[in-house]
Amino acid sequence: MAGPSSGPSCSGQIIRDRAGKTWDFEKAGDGDGVRFYVSEEIPNPAAFKRGHRELLERQRVVAECRQAFTLNTGVFRALGEEFPLSA
Repeated sequence: MAGPSSGPSCSGQIIRDRAGKTWDFEKAGDGDGVRFYVSEEIPNPAAFKRGHRELLERQRVVAECRQAFTLNTGVFRALGEEFPLSA
């Protein structure tokens, strides 16, 4: 099963590369024309994407655990109503 993507980061790199090659923006000097898709705050895009995927996976697991807890609570409430504890 494929993991979650890094969405904007991946698509921005694709757009940057394709536009740069199609219209020769790379030759315009430092990527003029596609600079919008370059993030200098992210020195290692591959490591950023890995970290982003890991964060998305953790969020998915937490959401699944919360859903399981909610469903289990409902089961125990229904059981409590059907079979009340006698003191």
